[in-house]
Amino acid sequence: MRIIFFNFLEKGVEMVTTVALTIIGCVLILFGIIFNLIQKQINQKLMGDLTEEASPVS
Repeated sequence: MRIIFFNFLEKGVEMVTTVALTIIGCVLILFGIIFNLIQKQINQKLMGDLTEEASPVS
């Protein structure tokens, strides 16, 4: 009986871990997409006004 219970717990933990990692991956993908779409606005907010030399690079 204990072996079945522990086996059930291991499968539950594995499922929770899989769901958590899937959610984290989706959130990071969304951050990456948003950053690539509006990168100039994000850089402006993070670093302030850039010099003329640095503007084409960012």
